[in-house]
Amino acid sequence: GKYVSGISIALAASSKVTSFAAIAGIYLAYAFMSTKDHIKVRGVWVELKGGCEREFAKDSIIFFTPLILTIFFLTFVYPDIVTYCVRSHNFSESITFSKAAYGVFWGDFMNPDYIIFMSLLVSSLVVFRYYGDIYALTYFVASTLTVIARYKPFGVMPDLFSTHYIVFPLIFLVIWMNKVGVKISGEKTKYFAVVTIFFALFFGSYHVGENPDLKGYIAESMSGHHALRVRIEDLQSKFDHILTFIPKNSGPVLVNQEVFDILNRVDNKLDWNLVVNKNNPPNMSKYFDPAFAPGLDYYGILKTKNFDMNSEEIYLAADIESKKYEYILVGPKAWDTQIAYAFKNVSKDVRNSYCSIGLPSFNEHHNVRHLMYFRFNDSKICDSVLLSTHDYLGKIFYDVCEIDMWAANYLIGNLLGKNDWVKNGVWRPVTVGKVCESGADLTGKYVRSVQSGYLKIPAFILFAAMYLIILGKR
Repeated sequence: GKYVSGISIALAASSKVTSFAAIAGIYLAYAFMSTKDHIKVRGVWVELKGGCEREFAKDSIIFFTPLILTIFFLTFVYPDIVTYCVRSHNFSESITFSKAAYGVFWGDFMNPDYIIFMSLLVSSLVVFRYYGDIYALTYFVASTLTVIARYKPFGVMPDLFSTHYIVFPLIFLVIWMNKVGVKISGEKTKYFAVVTIFFALFFGSYHVGENPDLKGYIAESMSGHHALRVRIEDLQSKFDHILTFIPKNSGPVLVNQEVFDILNRVDNKLDWNLVVNKNNPPNMSKYFDPAFAPGLDYYGILKTKNFDMNSEEIYLAADIESKKYEYILVGPKAWDTQIAYAFKNVSKDVRNSYCSIGLPSFNEHHNVRHLMYFRFNDSKICDSVLLSTHDYLGKIFYDVCEIDMWAANYLIGNLLGKNDWVKNGVWRPVTVGKVCESGADLTGKYVRSVQSGYLKIPAFILFAAMYLIILGKR
């Protein structure tokens, strides 16, 4: 059995790097147990069998040998696999592991996922202390490492039950629940099974098509969610207004779907008969992970920075090369449009013939890209649009601040500074020179509402109470 376990662990590690949290949980829990002569089981101290240290050393060899051999084999077959799976991720993440750990344990104390996470951690320690259950200790270690690893890329507490990255520690939680379940009998079994099924349906991410899951459906049915949605749409309209500063065109304008959607929402000056919306069809869609692709480039394991163009992009690149388009407007999801790839593959002279500015685009999710890139064949238009945007955002800054501090400081204060202009003969970043300290968090409230965050704590307490009633019922 131990040899099979060692091989299984090696296979798990080679399939997905996130499994290392569960592997660490298993090993560290066993290592801790190996240092104990006695353990408390149901309130009674029980002596562990002798030869533990020798068994631990032998088991460690069985545990790690298949894993080490697998890593050596994969590195031989795929020399860059460690860089691809580990180093490139760490390169692109600005938060260190120590800061991520601090953020997890001393972050947003009112975050529902934080409260549930800490409740489960404390409960697992209590279960281990009282029952001596190694699965409880394994859950404690694996869950802690996994949540820190998921916090690190984006700096936010992950959704504990609705992301596949968190599934590994939950396996040990399910095992412990199963151990409890098999010890009960009679009517308790039915109640336990029903509560567990509803627990999974509520906290899981089970949905049909594009429809929301159960908790999402409940959240969207509540009047508070609708009110938040109205306020979010109002905040979005303030940033959509930026596109009204684009002057009327006399030639074709190339846009992607994101910009096309915004143009449809505002009273713009463009000649719609000359607007060309270009996006790759689904069978030609291209995607790269912006979270770690820069690391791949930094470590030099990309053969080329540009993908081979498909037929659609070849024709589009030829059109851009001929200077057919007066404006080229691309939204934040630049990687998912043929425009980005076609533009990269035109001549340097043509690329330099367009001036370029980056302007903020609203999205309530903080951990996605929010920068639109507008290119014009006349530098005066860049200057005009940038100046109008600067004056407008400076005027509405404190209005936005009262609604959402992040939107004011990041979308206006930070992203506008991605552009430079000449002030007193010196190139300087474009800034509004204002700081928001309101603490307003409309985007956070709305995202938590969409993710049913406000329902999680009451539901968690309700399910916990039902489990305690079932287990305590005679």
